[in-house]
Amino acid sequence: MTNRRRVQHLEAAGRALYGERWQSPMSRALGCSQTLLSRIAAGDREMTDDLTAALIAALEQELDRLDRTRTYIDNIRAALAADLRRSR
Repeated sequence: MTNRRRVQHLEAAGRALYGERWQSPMSRALGCSQTLLSRIAAGDREMTDDLTAALIAALEQELDRLDRTRTYIDNIRAALAADLRRSR
């Protein structure tokens, strides 16, 4: 994969997770400086394999969090639906 493609994935993931002001929270998630991340996004620095691996790990962590949130919300929905059925 080209560096440009990696950066496109980084930017897409950053915006999906954190919105338009994604660089600061993403830099914290990846354990790098915001300056480095800004330079990568601008095309001034390469996105290293280590940083790519950190991005993969951060995305996996977020997917796990979303799975737990989905389960929690589904349990609330099920409890409300059961309560509604009993009240009718």
